[in-house]
Parts: sequence; structure tokens; C-alpha cells
Amino acid sequence: MSIRNIIRKTPSKSIHKIRESFFNFPWEDWFLKRVRGLIIWYGWLFTALILLLILTDSSDTPAGLYILLLISFLSALFLTLIPLRWLEKVIPLTIPFYLLFIHKFLFYTGAGVSPYWPMYLIPLVLASLLFRYAGIITVSLFIMGSHLFLEFSNIGEVSLYLISYHFIIGDIPLFPILILLGVMLASMAQMLKADRDSLSRLFDKVEMAKKEWETSFDAIKDPILILDREHHIIMANGAAARMFNKQREEILGRKCYTLAHGTNSPISNCPHVSTINTGQPSTIEIEEPRLGGIFEITAYPLFNEDGAIRGSVHYMKDITAQKTAEKALKRELEITRILHNTDKDILSTMNRKEILRLCIKNLQSLINTEYMSIAILDSEKDEFKIEVGSFLNRLIEQTETIPFTATILKTIISSRIPRYCPELSNEDLLPGDEEFRGKDIKSLLIVPMIAKGMPLGTLNLGSTEKNRFSEDDIELAEGYALQIAIAIDNSIIYERMQSLFMDTVVSLSTAIDAKSHWTQNHASEVANYTVAIAKELGLDESFIQDLRVAVLLHDIGKIGIGDTLLNKESPLTDEEQRIMKEHPLKGAEIIRPIKELKHIIPIIRHHHERWNGTGYPDGLSGNMIPIGARILNVTDSFEAMRSDRPYKRGLTIEEAEQEIIKYSGIQFDPQMVNALVKVLEKRGL
Repeated sequence: MSIRNIIRKTPSKSIHKIRESFFNFPWEDWFLKRVRGLIIWYGWLFTALILLLILTDSSDTPAGLYILLLISFLSALFLTLIPLRWLEKVIPLTIPFYLLFIHKFLFYTGAGVSPYWPMYLIPLVLASLLFRYAGIITVSLFIMGSHLFLEFSNIGEVSLYLISYHFIIGDIPLFPILILLGVMLASMAQMLKADRDSLSRLFDKVEMAKKEWETSFDAIKDPILILDREHHIIMANGAAARMFNKQREEILGRKCYTLAHGTNSPISNCPHVSTINTGQPSTIEIEEPRLGGIFEITAYPLFNEDGAIRGSVHYMKDITAQKTAEKALKRELEITRILHNTDKDILSTMNRKEILRLCIKNLQSLINTEYMSIAILDSEKDEFKIEVGSFLNRLIEQTETIPFTATILKTIISSRIPRYCPELSNEDLLPGDEEFRGKDIKSLLIVPMIAKGMPLGTLNLGSTEKNRFSEDDIELAEGYALQIAIAIDNSIIYERMQSLFMDTVVSLSTAIDAKSHWTQNHASEVANYTVAIAKELGLDESFIQDLRVAVLLHDIGKIGIGDTLLNKESPLTDEEQRIMKEHPLKGAEIIRPIKELKHIIPIIRHHHERWNGTGYPDGLSGNMIPIGARILNVTDSFEAMRSDRPYKRGLTIEEAEQEIIKYSGIQFDPQMVNALVKVLEKRGL
């Protein structure tokens, strides 16, 4: 019997009031069914009894008994067939009807001495249950009156003795038994009423709590599933049904992994399995395409009364938006980091080739594609030069040039707007675009690099997939192309400044060498050997550039020495040698005010120091002598030995080499001597 049936409300408010106030008993379906069963059983039993009496009576059967048989049969049949909702209106009328019926039956079956008097019990029971103590008194008085009437029918009078005998002191004191039975039934009915009211209130609370729980359960926006041990869904809220795009009834009883993952068994990290095995909550994050999102799933164990795990509650939180935002933020941070690193890399060098290599390397971390290249526009030669590129993550340095009119790149330079070719096969490529065709590029993105309003070239991204690049990729490539353009423009400015500076240094060096016709082109020749030795030693490129400047200016101190002394054809006197030895100090003093050349002063000052400490001006020895000065000491001496003097002819390369080797470890650093020998060998000299 369900809670809903137990506490079902009656259909009519007015009838309900009459029942509660007059009958004082709640009429519920379950009670009516039992009462009807009792009355019908009693009616058919009564009918069978009358029929049995008629069939077994040997004397003349009274006609009234036949009438009672018919009435009993019809009454039993009527009560059997009528709807349940009619019975509650009929039952109160059956009590007086049964009393009259029993009275007549007893009259025809012996009156006061009839053995069937216990049949009065049925109306007494009904009256006790329906009308409580008032019903007991009323029915008991009626039974007493009926019995006295039957006694009177037998003996013609009713004495006080007969009344007391039959109802009080007889072998079976009928009246006290009836009264006690009625009181007992009324008390039981009262207790049942109180218990029923208490139970009804409890069921009302349970039903209300159930409805509140179901409302709250369905109000939760996140999907919730309750599973048994075998993964069957035994309860789900509305959000869960909507997640599966099904009605709630369609998912109940189904396996959760079949609905959620489309599999025939649990996934490897199933939280339900973990919770069933450990008895502890278990949480996972999973991206499930079938459900269209990323979910954080937490399974909480459900326990029986004996503490055994009977299932779990699955709380599924859709974290798609959160994860998408985190991914986007992480992507933005990664882009910011790489762009920042690119800025640092660009500022760390002014070598254009190195800048382009760093830009390609960093761009590979931003956009994952098979092909990248940077094409520099040479407006004077009207051509493109693809200086650096990457294919299949392999860096490629190229020197290939493409005529301006022979490539699709010209349209991007002319229009100064990016061009995206999602299917390169649909484009009209030109003969110079073999760079793209040869690598089986199917989608191509070309972005112009513009700085200060002038196009400097293009950034080219290609993929072996069609329609590879998104709007985000295009936007990112545009920003990166601008960064590359600024870096290239800065490198061009730097190169021009460097070229101007070196031209000035070379001019100054030439002017110094020109003071003496014996030393013409001396500095440039020394510079060539010095740079070669520095590269042989694997020194840094920036140091080599500084060393070259120092070599070109190493004799700048001779500006303060008279031309007569510099061009003297006979050997120098001691005083003249003293004056000549002052030129390293004078050179250092000349350079000192120039802040940008301050770091080359030690090379100029100490390029006449000797490895054994017998040189000038400070008598330094060994590694105390700056490395640049040690290299310059070897190359300056080597070139001086090969130069003709009025008092001495110049040595051959072989003779000069042997002379340098001879004084290795005395005048020259042995490491620098070995490096010079290797340079000469490589040059075949």
C-alpha cells in the first residue's frame, strides 16, 4: 500500500466534515475495502444459512423466511457490485437494516430461544467502529429490546427475572458481553484513529519532504545521477536528463557509461569504480565529446543501514567555460611570454640574420605549422630574398632570390594587406612561387612586414593541410610580422650606422698608414690576419668586431709622431726608439674620450707587450696581457716582418712564419702562434 493511497484526500469536503464530526472515523480506501469485504462475507454467509435452514426444515417453512432469503441474496449481490465510493454512503444505513433483518430472522428461527443470537455481533462491531461509544449504547439497547420482544413472543410476558437471567446472570450473560465487546472495539477504534492520525501526519511530512527533496534535486543546475553498484542509473535530476537529451524515464535503469561515453564497460578512471572499491569520494576531470563539454565528476558513496556500499551519487559540474577561459588565458600568457622573449632576443643582437633566425624559432612556438619563411624585399634590385625559413621544424637558411614580378608576394607588398589562401591549388601562382609548390603547401598565409610606412618583406606561413589557419592565427601573424619589421628596420639602421662607423675608422686608419709610405695598407692587412685568428680560436662575433676596430686604430698614437721620424730610412737612435714606443700610450689617450670605444683601449695600449714580460709600455707578461693585444702582437709583428724597410728587406711568408714560431713563448703567446700557423695552412700560404 503506497503512501499516496494511505493519505489520499476525500473527494467531497462536505462529506468529509460529516464523517469527521458525526461518524468520527476517517474513511479511506483501504478501510472501505476491508469493511466491504466483511459485510459481503457476512451477507453471503447469512444467505447460505437461510438457504440451509429452508432446505433442512421438515415442517412448513414460513413465507417470511423466503422473503428474508431473497432480501439477503439481493443485499449481498448489491454490496458486491456497487463501486467503492458508494459504499461509504451505504455503510451507516446497513446497521439498522441488519438489526431489523436479524430480528426477523431470529423471530422465524425460535424467537427468544433461537440459537443464532450471536449474529447481533456484526452490527455491534460496525457501530463500535463507526460511532464509538454512542454506537455501543444505541445498538446494545436495540439488541436488548429485540431480545425482550422475542421472549415476549414465546411466553406472552416479560418478567424482571427473565430480563436479569438472560442479560445478567444466565449461563451466558449476553448483555455484559455485548457491552464489554463494544467498549473494547470502541477503544481499539479510538487508538487506531489516534495512530492513524499520527501516521497520517508523519506520512504528510514524509510526502512534503519527498516533494521538497525532489524539487530541490531538480532545481540543481548541474547534472546529478544516483547509481547502484552495477552502474545502473536509479535516479537522475532534470539537468542530467537534459544533458543526455532524453526524458528522465528513458535514462533510468540504463548503464551510465553507455549513455555518457558510448562504451560497453566503465572507462579506465571511472570515479564510480574507485568509490565502490575505496568507500571514499573520487573526482576526475574528463572531456566527453558525446556530452559536448568538459566535466568535473565527483562520486560520493551511498551506504546501506549495515554500512555496506550500495552505490554512489555522481555530481557532474560542467567546467567547459572555465577550462576554455583557462586555456585562452594560458594561450595569451604563452603568446605574451614568447613575444617578450622575442623582444629580448631582438635586442640582444643587431645581426639581421640572427634576428630572423630567432623570430622564426619563436614563431614556431606560437603557430604550429609545417612551413615558415621570411622574404626580404630588395627595392634597389627589385627582388625578394628568402633569407631564413623552417620546414618540418628544420631551420633553413637560404640565399635564393625571386624577381619581384615573378611571385605572388608582389601583390601583398603592393596592397600592404595580408592574404590568406585556404586552398593554394585555387590560386594563380607565378613561376617564382616554386618555393611553395615544391613543399606541397596546400594553405598559405602571407603577411606584409611594414615599418614606418615602408614594406620590408613578407612573413609566409604554410601548411600541408587545407584551410589550416584560423582568424586567431592570422591576427597573431599580423602582430608578429609588425614586430619582425621593426626589428629588421632597427637592424638596417644599425647596419648603416656600423657601416658609417667602420668607413670612418677605415678612413682614419688609412690616414694613419699614409703618414709613412712604408706602412701603407698595414692596418688592413693586420686586421685580416687578426680576424682570421680570432675566428680560429672560436671567439665571439661581437668581440671580433671590436677587435677589428682596435686593429685598425692600434697605431693611432703615431699621429703625434713627426713624419720625419716615421719615414726615416736609417735605423732609429735610442731616443727615437723611446719616442716611437710612446705611441701605444698616446693612442690610448686619444681613444679614451670616446665612450663607445673605451673597451678597445687595453688592446691599443698593450699590443707591444711580450709574453715573457719584456715588452712595453707596462711590462705585462703571459695571460696578464689582454687576449686581443696578444693576437694583435702576433699579427702586427708578422705583417711588419713582411714589409720592406730602407735598411732591411721584407721576409717571405714562410720566413716570417718561422720567425714567429722561433719567438713563440718568448715574445708571442704560443696559443696565438699556433692559431696563425693554422690560418696560414688553411690559406695555403
